[in-house]
Amino acid sequence: MAEARSSGAERAPERLARLRSRASDALPSPATVAFGSPAWGLVVALAALAGIWRQNGLATLNLLAMGSAYFYGGCLGFGPALWLTRLTSDGRGRIVRFLAGAVFSACSTHLATAGIFALQYRVYYAHWHADFPSVVWFFQLGFTSAGAVFSFTVASLAFYWPFSCLAIAAFGLWFAVPGGSKAH
Repeated sequence: MAEARSSGAERAPERLARLRSRASDALPSPATVAFGSPAWGLVVALAALAGIWRQNGLATLNLLAMGSAYFYGGCLGFGPALWLTRLTSDGRGRIVRFLAGAVFSACSTHLATAGIFALQYRVYYAHWHADFPSVVWFFQLGFTSAGAVFSFTVASLAFYWPFSCLAIAAFGLWFAVPGGSKAH
């Protein structure tokens, strides 16, 4: 029993080294991130604006602000999506690579855009929050951010549908092509 524990403990550093190596190998090149982030941001912004157009004919006072939030959310979400997709789907079949690309691109883009939206909420509600280093301030920050993310999630579903589904599928297909994530 003690031998099994010691061999497991000896394997832990090896597993950690392998995980570090896989994580390092999955990192996209700076050029891929530098060129891919604005491209993905543009695709996300156009998909969201097309959804807004479909919903209400672009009749909003904040069209530039909304387009900018989706653009920057796409820019911020591209790198983590690419890294997570490569990390989890390297050496796997086409279906796994497609699903990983689709899920991670959707989640990371949505979380990045929701984070930007939460910052906007924070700027607006900061006038009514307690002073910075207090416990109350941290609670207010947490609940304001959680409320903003929830609000954004509910409101953005109408904007994302159906055009961003095509973009997410394209991201997944990018990984499903022969050569997989090694080509990226």
